[in-house]
Amino acid sequence: MKLLNYLRYLPLISLPASAFAADRAVTSDITSNTKWTANNTYILRKSIFVKNGATLTIEPGTTILGGNAAGPNGIIDNGGDDTYGSLVIARGAKINAVGTPAKPIVFTAIQERDGLNGNPSVKPDPALGDGGFWGGIVILGRAPINFYVAGTNANENSIEGFPAGSTDDIKYGGNNRADNSGALKYVSIRFGGYVFNAATGSEINALTMGGVGSGTVVENVEVISNTDDGVEIFGGTVNTKRIAVAFCQDDSFDLDEGHQGFHQFWFSIQNETSTIGDRGGEWDGGNGSTKSGTPNNRIRVYNATMLGNGQSAPSSANPGFYLDDFFAGELHNSLIHDFSGAAITKDAADGIGGGGGQPPAPIFSNNTWGDFAGGAGLLATLNTAGSPSGTGNSPIGVNPRIGGISRNPNSGLDPLPLANSPLLVANGATLSSFPTDAPANFFETVSHRGAFGQNNWLDGWSYLSKNGYLLPTEGVVFTKNPASAVVAPKGSITLRALAVGKPSPSYQWFRNGVAVPGATSDKLVLSNFTAKTAGKYFVIATSAAIEVKSAIATVALPKITSNLKPASLKLKKKYGETIKANFKANNFSAKGLPPGLKIDESGKISGKATKKGKYTATIVATQKKKTKVIFKATAKKIYVVK
Repeated sequence: MKLLNYLRYLPLISLPASAFAADRAVTSDITSNTKWTANNTYILRKSIFVKNGATLTIEPGTTILGGNAAGPNGIIDNGGDDTYGSLVIARGAKINAVGTPAKPIVFTAIQERDGLNGNPSVKPDPALGDGGFWGGIVILGRAPINFYVAGTNANENSIEGFPAGSTDDIKYGGNNRADNSGALKYVSIRFGGYVFNAATGSEINALTMGGVGSGTVVENVEVISNTDDGVEIFGGTVNTKRIAVAFCQDDSFDLDEGHQGFHQFWFSIQNETSTIGDRGGEWDGGNGSTKSGTPNNRIRVYNATMLGNGQSAPSSANPGFYLDDFFAGELHNSLIHDFSGAAITKDAADGIGGGGGQPPAPIFSNNTWGDFAGGAGLLATLNTAGSPSGTGNSPIGVNPRIGGISRNPNSGLDPLPLANSPLLVANGATLSSFPTDAPANFFETVSHRGAFGQNNWLDGWSYLSKNGYLLPTEGVVFTKNPASAVVAPKGSITLRALAVGKPSPSYQWFRNGVAVPGATSDKLVLSNFTAKTAGKYFVIATSAAIEVKSAIATVALPKITSNLKPASLKLKKKYGETIKANFKANNFSAKGLPPGLKIDESGKISGKATKKGKYTATIVATQKKKTKVIFKATAKKIYVVK
C-alpha cells in the first residue's frame, strides 16, 4: 500500500498548539525584512502592517492564526478597526508567502485549531456560516486605479475596512502598472472577514488587493467561509491563476475601480443556505464621482467554474453575475451553474458599458450556462443595447455533466467534466482565443471550458481536499466502512463498503489479513456462519494504483462479554455478580459453581460460598424463541473459596 498517498486523503487532525509549533504573538508592525518560519505559529489579534519597504517572507508549511482583541472578561471590543487580526501589505512593501502542495501556508482562525468557545471538539463549519473570527489579507500597491473626485481621477484611494484618513498605510494606487507586491502561492485563507461599517459596505475580505501591479504573483490561493467577499480587487493590473472561493457569505469575486488584470482557472461554490451566500461575481467598473472614466474595468477571465447556492435554495435570487458602474470586462470559456437567481443582472442606472462616450460593452463568449432558477436575465438579450455582447454561449439549462456537486464533506464535490460533458472540445465545445495583449506564456492552452480538465488543482493541499469535500482526482476515499457484527450460528451477514475515486475503485476483501478468494465487490456475503468464518474483515479499494484500507469490522459468533476474571471468595460472605452477553440472552445456566452459589435466568450469580476449594464453572447464555435456540454461548470462570 502506498501509505503517503493514503495519508493525503485523511481528514485534518486537530492537535494542541504545542504539538508542532510554538505560538508567537505578533503585536508590532513589520518595518524591516522579516521571516516567519514553520516551526512557529503566528497569532494576529490586531491589524499588522508590513511597511517602509519591508518584505515579509513566510516559509512553506507555516500557520498564521487570526483572532480579535479581547477586553475584560473576554468581551470583544468592536469599537474600532484594530480589534480584528489582519495582515496589511502597504505600498512599497512585499509579502513572499510561497507554499507548496506538500506544505501550503494557512491563514485561519484560532477557532479552527482550538475549537469554538474553547471546545476543541467543535470546529468552525462553513455550512453554518462560521466566519468573521479575524480580518484577512490586504495587499496594496502602486498600479493605476479608477477613483474620481470632482470629475478627475485621483488615482489613489484608502482601502475599505479602516477609518478613512487614519493612516497613509491604507492608501493604494499610482502609475506603476508593473508594481511588485510579492507573491502568494499555495495559500489557504479561512474563516475570516470583518465588517467595519455595514452601512457603507466597508469590510475586510479574505483577500483584498488594491492597486496591485502585474509584477505580483497570485496563484493557487483558496478562500473558505469568509463573512464578506472571497476575493475583492480594486483597480490595479495584478494577474491571478487557480483561485478557489468556497462558502463565503457575500460575492465570490468582487471587482471594482477599473481593474485590468488577466485571470485563468477561477472556481467558486456557495452554501445552499441562501442567507449565507450571494453572487458568483459583483463586477463593477469605476468609482467615485464619475463611474464611466478610465481606466475601465477590462478584466479578462478565462476558464472559470462558478457554482451557486443551488436550485432548491429558498427564493434568494442570487444571480451568477451582478454588473454595475459601467463594467466593461470579459468572461470566456467558463461554466456558470446552479444559481437561484438569474444568469446576469445589472444595476438599472449604470450597469454596463456600451454606447457613445462610455466604456465598451462587456463580453461573455463561449461560456456554458447551466441551471438558473431566475432565468437568463441579460443573457437573453445578448448583443442588444443595454446588454453584454458575445458569441458561442450555450442557452441556459444545459447539463454541464460534471462529476458532482456537494456542499458537505462527503467526497461528493467533483467539478471535473465527465467523458460526455459538453464542456470538452472533444464533444463540440468552442473556445475563445486568448487576448494578444496578455503577458507572454501566462495563459495555458486547454481543451475544455471551466476551471478543470482531467486533474483537480485543489487536490491534496487545500482545505476542501483535506477535509473531505472533494472527490480526489487520483486515489480513493471510503464513504462507507464495514461494520462489526455478531452473527448467529449458521446465520448470514452482508458486509458493505463503498469507496469513491477516479477511476472507479476495485475491491478485495480480507479476513485476518488473508485475501478472501472471489470477494472483489463492495459487498461480502458470509453465509452458514461458523467459528471458522469469524474474524477481522477489511477491504482494500484500489484506484489509480493507490490502495486504501477500510476500517476493520470484527465479525463474531455470540459470546459472553463480561470479563470473567478469577474470583476469590470467603466462606459465609455474600457474593453477587451479573454476567452479560453480547446478544439478548433470556436464559443463563451454570455448572460447577462453588456450593452455596446460584445463577438465575438473567445471569445474576448470588449466595454464600459454603465449602473451600478451587472451582471451575461453565456458564451458558442462551437466547430462545419458544423452544428454538437462536444464540448460545459458553464461558468458563474460576472461583477460589478461602
